[in-house]
Amino acid sequence: MIEVEGVWKQYKLGNTVDLHKTLRETLSQKFRPSKDNNTSTNEYFWALNDINLSIQSGRTLGLIGHNGAGKSTLLKVLSRITKPTKGKITIHGSLSSLLEVGTGFHPELSGRENIFLYGSIMGMSRNDIQKKFDEIVDYAGIEKFIDTPVKRYSSGMYVRLAFSIAAHVEPDILVVDEVLAVGDKSFREKCLGKMEDVADSGRTVIFVSHNMNAVASLCQDVAWLNNGRVQQVGDTRSVISAYENSLLTASTNERASQLFEGELKHKLELKSLSVQGVEGNYTTTVKNNESVQVEATWQAKQQIERLAVSLVLFHNDTRLLTINDVAQPEGVKSGTFKSQFTIPAGLLHHADLSLCLGAHEKAHGQWSWAKGVAKLNVVSDGLSAVAHADDLISSIGSGIRK
Repeated sequence: MIEVEGVWKQYKLGNTVDLHKTLRETLSQKFRPSKDNNTSTNEYFWALNDINLSIQSGRTLGLIGHNGAGKSTLLKVLSRITKPTKGKITIHGSLSSLLEVGTGFHPELSGRENIFLYGSIMGMSRNDIQKKFDEIVDYAGIEKFIDTPVKRYSSGMYVRLAFSIAAHVEPDILVVDEVLAVGDKSFREKCLGKMEDVADSGRTVIFVSHNMNAVASLCQDVAWLNNGRVQQVGDTRSVISAYENSLLTASTNERASQLFEGELKHKLELKSLSVQGVEGNYTTTVKNNESVQVEATWQAKQQIERLAVSLVLFHNDTRLLTINDVAQPEGVKSGTFKSQFTIPAGLLHHADLSLCLGAHEKAHGQWSWAKGVAKLNVVSDGLSAVAHADDLISSIGSGIRK
């Protein structure tokens, strides 16, 4: 059981501390006039505002909300990674969390050593860890690399091992952030199945995701956070419906900014999206005998190597079509650039389609995406469509980057 009573969390803006400075550098800077010293700021930001939640034992709670709503901050407070500025949190039972790639791992230790380290932190004896060791390794699928330092693991390997450990130490409370999205589809499905097993065994699960279908299938209750506050708490269907209706009132560009997530967020920002030359509309109606033009405007915060951008069309959470932007080997430089996509005429059967934009930095294997940024309402012009939704080809490479 978890009780969150009047929890607030405040951060100071600016004046970041360089932890890698030597003592000599730190002292000399104190007495040296600089622009940084003259422009110090005392601004503060409330990441959490008077959060009150009661999570009963054996329940599965989903946390939803746009990026920056306070979901990850709340999980860090619950996991005791950071303290609340004020308020009280009462947790009955052991808690295991998976919040960020590599959290809780020592990069110089091997996968084997990190399993024993994390298990010990969770209060398990060496014998208990040894009994579950083979199961943890098999679930993560990293047998060949178990004695390799985890600093050499890919982000997917990190997540698979981290989730496997967190789930198999049998905590009373399992906390999982959207980090699962780093893994491939089969592993995500495997993780959702494991969380269902944990919930069915009478333990508590707290799950953060932008995938409303995953939240709806796994969670009994949902809390919607908005700008650090609890907007609504209740049964899954009603809260998700209220959240999605709120997004419909926002423009496509606002949705794109809110929904863009993943490992490239610190390098890349989705600024705007236009369909058929019109920017800002959430739903666009097109005829099935007309081609559809989609253009995305991006802001690269730094140079990105071998960037590939894709447009993906979904119908009822089933992927129908992927159109790949032409990846340039040299990548993109810092600044604004555009991706254009053409959906050929006659390819779509009349249906409501959801648009998703994905970005992949091939050089480092990092992904980001914005799912459900806009919708296409495909209508028939009286002629039969060339292909029905279920018969669409899986990929067409017809993008051009400017």
